[in-house]
Amino acid sequence: MNYEFALKNRQSVLNFINEDKTHAVIEILNTGRHVCKFEDPDCPDSIKILQEQIIEALVRKINDENYRDIFDILNRLPVFFGLNLRLSIEISLLNISRNIDLPLQIRYMDNLPGHLRNDPVMQLIEAETLRQTGQSDRALTLYNQVPIRESWWPFTSLWEELTRGLARYMMEMNQQFLARQSLPDKGWSPDAQALRPLVSGLLSRQAGSAQGFKGDIERVIWNTPVPGIDVGGLVISFLCDHITDLDADRAATVFHLAVSFDKQADIQRILSQKMFVSETLSLHPLFIKYFDIFSQKNISIRGIFLKCLNAFLQSSFCLDFRNGNLNAFSFSVLDSTPVWATEVLSRYRARLNGGGIRGIPFLNQPRHDIFLRTGGENHTFIGIFGQMRDPQGSFSKIMKYLHADTAQYRAAGKRLSIGIATWNLTGQKKIEDGTLVGEFLSRIPRCLQKIISTNHIKNLLELRHILPHTADALQKASCTNNMVDEGIIRSIASQNGFHDQDIFINIETEDQYLEDIGKEFRSFYKRVSVGIENQARMWHRIAALYGLAKQATQKTAQPIGNMALIRPDVLFRGGSIIDQIEKAVHQTSEDVAICDYDPHAYWIEGVGDRYFAGRATAVARAFDGKDLILQIMRDPVLSTHYQDRPFWHRFAQTIFYESDVFLQQSAAIDMEFLRQSIPLDVLKPALQKDYVQISDHGLKDLIKRFVSSS
Repeated sequence: MNYEFALKNRQSVLNFINEDKTHAVIEILNTGRHVCKFEDPDCPDSIKILQEQIIEALVRKINDENYRDIFDILNRLPVFFGLNLRLSIEISLLNISRNIDLPLQIRYMDNLPGHLRNDPVMQLIEAETLRQTGQSDRALTLYNQVPIRESWWPFTSLWEELTRGLARYMMEMNQQFLARQSLPDKGWSPDAQALRPLVSGLLSRQAGSAQGFKGDIERVIWNTPVPGIDVGGLVISFLCDHITDLDADRAATVFHLAVSFDKQADIQRILSQKMFVSETLSLHPLFIKYFDIFSQKNISIRGIFLKCLNAFLQSSFCLDFRNGNLNAFSFSVLDSTPVWATEVLSRYRARLNGGGIRGIPFLNQPRHDIFLRTGGENHTFIGIFGQMRDPQGSFSKIMKYLHADTAQYRAAGKRLSIGIATWNLTGQKKIEDGTLVGEFLSRIPRCLQKIISTNHIKNLLELRHILPHTADALQKASCTNNMVDEGIIRSIASQNGFHDQDIFINIETEDQYLEDIGKEFRSFYKRVSVGIENQARMWHRIAALYGLAKQATQKTAQPIGNMALIRPDVLFRGGSIIDQIEKAVHQTSEDVAICDYDPHAYWIEGVGDRYFAGRATAVARAFDGKDLILQIMRDPVLSTHYQDRPFWHRFAQTIFYESDVFLQQSAAIDMEFLRQSIPLDVLKPALQKDYVQISDHGLKDLIKRFVSSS
């Protein structure tokens, strides 16, 4: 063997890879067919090092376009290099990560030499391959043979994915086992608590970082379904039982989770750990904020919260933070800790003896003097904000509901004013490629619903793969723009029993929005989605309601004491908005507002925004939303510190929380979103185009049956 030529050959291969000429690798290796195997003791180390570098360079070049080509090259390298552990790992990892040919992988593992196959990392890869191919029982056996390690870096993600997958499999098997033990005649049922220990296999208090702990919880709750079992409830219960085993960040995150899903018993169990609460949790801004929110609805424990608040405000961490050290909460690695601390201090600024936070301004606190705590009990203002979907359909249904819901209130001689702040064009929520079918299934014709369910389609993009013309037509039809004017709104209000003098209207255009806040919002948030910009649009329309409320006050010569804000695309199917207002007004002397129960919104630090109801002094704080977004964008500190606060449901919570409002969530009202249906006639030409092009006879028959019968 001429090792000098072999060395030059390997160097040429590496150069070609670095020049993005991976297609030439095998051709160059074939030149002279220099075989220098890793296991050959006579092969110089310089060649072996180059061969390792070739493998590494190939792996670094993998992307969505070339991964199959590189997989083929890696599989052919053993002819020239022999097979070592590094090459075996890279071939196998690429296969399972890209799901290239898993049956081939199993055969590949079966033929590996024992010293390679029995390597712990290769055992992990083999177990994950078996799990992905539906052989979880074999995967579990192999998993249990793998030696215990303190760390699996750099294969941590593989270890965690395998662990979660097998824990999910065990939960499913246990549930099925317990179900077979049920004796209906004796009232037995599967014991969900028997699954609790498996949760510990899905969550670790040590693996990963506290920053990723929230994501770990989400993966378990939302990606680990077990039929008939409340996995989320099990997770929360398990974590609350072990709260004292967690660090401050993880423990505060668990408390936030329990509050979001209103797990009263679990919250009480956490609070019963008095020493842990006082010495650990009370120092964390996230715990203080969500204990505050929880106690606003559960007034009986308000005193306990106030003790925790005092401990927080007097802590050295908080005092250091107020002196301008944004890293004062050194025990926390969570990115938002300084933001939560700012929100808490802003809410309780009156307790700071005229001080604040050095270098960080609080959000402005304007108060509207037209809304009084007393004297406005007999005048209720209901503001409807946002874009109309289908005025004659959805908006008319909302007005009908409001007329019926307020009948007794008005019959008692009390005043009702309705303000409507909308746009001059209607609009449906556009169906994007990533939109899940559950969000638009009720809007589409029955034939398309059948096609989607039969083919297990998850979103519009997957529909586009089989019916491209239909997907295009559906997306186009989902976004309608019809004119809206005062005449249409007043006519609908009159048809549903309202008097013209009780209706106050503000209609604006896209150009007016852009001049007011839109251009500035787009310039500041350059890379955000349309959905996030819609938050700016929402607060723009809510802000316009203040002027309408002022008109109603002046026209009736009566102050407004009660208020509700609702969306024009939400239908209240059960429950009473007036009852919610009355409940908020009479339960306590505090400024109380009630919003809809939305656990997911709470979990992402927001609140339900389908309605707000309560004292006018509380609800009207929402009128400041647009100006507060402008304050954040224009302030050099807040523009960074509070940059993500206006996203999704989050800003409503920030506004109400920092305003001393007691905002309570309630499930008392049953609601649904109202969306305009897309008729078959609109989609029929596109279905007919797809019919001509597709080859799936079952799909063709389905389209033909529905289209021809319509």
